Amino acid sequence: MKSFYTLILGLFLLSGCAATSSSPSSEAKAPQYLEIHQNGRIYVVGSADLTEKYHPHLPYTQTFLGLGPKGETVVLEMEKKGDELKDKLLGQVCDYFKLSAPACEGKSASDQAFIAIYNDGRYYVFGSEEMLQKYNAFLPLTQTYIGQGPQGETLIYEQEKKDTGLLVRLKGEFEAHHQSK
Repeated sequence: MKSFYTLILGLFLLSGCAATSSSPSSEAKAPQYLEIHQNGRIYVVGSADLTEKYHPHLPYTQTFLGLGPKGETVVLEMEKKGDELKDKLLGQVCDYFKLSAPACEGKSASDQAFIAIYNDGRYYVFGSEEMLQKYNAFLPLTQTYIGQGPQGETLIYEQEKKDTGLLVRLKGEFEAHHQSK
């Protein structure tokens, strides 16, 4: 008899679940990307191929320091050529988290943008996409500051022989960004 009541109760519960429906128009629209929260960063991956093969070292990314809703670094997947995917993902992240950062407005916080990469406890800071590509092969000239990052990380800045003011500018922009958090 006890098993009979258990069976009836089970059928009643299952029928209740089947009868429940939700209206698609009332559901929040989910972003069309994958967010991976790891080491205080948010990796944003938009292509199905890369989502399946995800590894913390994405082949092409752009990093937005402190852009996340709690000040996390946001790393966006990029395509080898063009910014279409990155721009789409950035727009989705900004809309989803209701962010109003300068990056979300399509503007840089300064006249000259910088790019920072975090790898093995180090931030790599670049002044151009061209130098970032060289870094992916081999970064020829850098200046290293051990333990000077926001959490004691090593900072490695791009340097150029022809542009002696580049290091000063990159240090200033990086430090200003991290002091405002």
